[in-house]
Amino acid sequence: MSDAMQPKKVSESEVTMSYRPMFDEANTAGKVHGGHLLKHIDTAGSMVAMRHARSRVVTASVERMNFLTPISLGEMVNIKGRVNMVGRTSMDVGLRVEVEDLFTGDIRHAASCYMTFVALDEHGMPRPVPPLALETEEERRRCAKAMERRRQRHRLQAKDAKPNLALLPERYALCDLELSGNAEPCSFSDWPPFTAVVRTKDTCSLVVAQDALSKFPAFAHIDRDWRAFAVLAELDFCPQSKGTASLDCTVRSGIVANLCSDIADAGIEAFPVSAFASHYMLVREAQLASALESLRWAGYQVRESAAL
Repeated sequence: MSDAMQPKKVSESEVTMSYRPMFDEANTAGKVHGGHLLKHIDTAGSMVAMRHARSRVVTASVERMNFLTPISLGEMVNIKGRVNMVGRTSMDVGLRVEVEDLFTGDIRHAASCYMTFVALDEHGMPRPVPPLALETEEERRRCAKAMERRRQRHRLQAKDAKPNLALLPERYALCDLELSGNAEPCSFSDWPPFTAVVRTKDTCSLVVAQDALSKFPAFAHIDRDWRAFAVLAELDFCPQSKGTASLDCTVRSGIVANLCSDIADAGIEAFPVSAFASHYMLVREAQLASALESLRWAGYQVRESAAL
């Protein structure tokens, strides 16, 4: 491991930044604007991150920004920052704002937040940062809390993710197959590229392209004229063997549920079809225009009439 990537102690990058607010930072009541305070907090946090990474950094997120008490002109503001946790290229920095009355010496907690910074190389691309050497129980507790915040952030990001979609050109039918004994509907080699099958002891239901219906035995019921959207994203089930990758497994499979929910909110009938690594949503041909409009309004990018 190079010297630049040797683990660093929390104390090596701690920062305390002090300043007195100016008149242009206050409102008509003589209280400091939150936006001006946040600017100074960001400056202090970036210095902490730069000390740890010894590189340029960019602010990636601000969490739990709590303003606890007003800050008046003439008071001294002390912003304390420290690294709580590091990832491969990111750093979680905790910031605490304390205000001192210079006449009485009274100190009060005025604000606090957590910020995430990403280290950048000379080309403006994320670069690895040194590991964090945790020495005390307090540092380990802060690191554990930061890891939980990161998990929560990833869950929310995945929940809000809008995968790209492709509208398949074929029309599909939902079918109930009449089974005779243990006979299969037809050989796998005869099935179209997208054929979904649900088989129980006594029944077999299929989703199949309408122009391929003639390849199958007689159906008890056929519901025609459905169109299919393919989800253009890998939504694996994140087995535990993948380690930290499993953090998002509970929400990746929920993307299809969110997709159907966005359609259902517009009063459009939807039928989800999922396999291990491929996911689809069917809507009726008569509601296709409304479905496209609703999906795009919800933030999805839809590629129309895309081949499977």
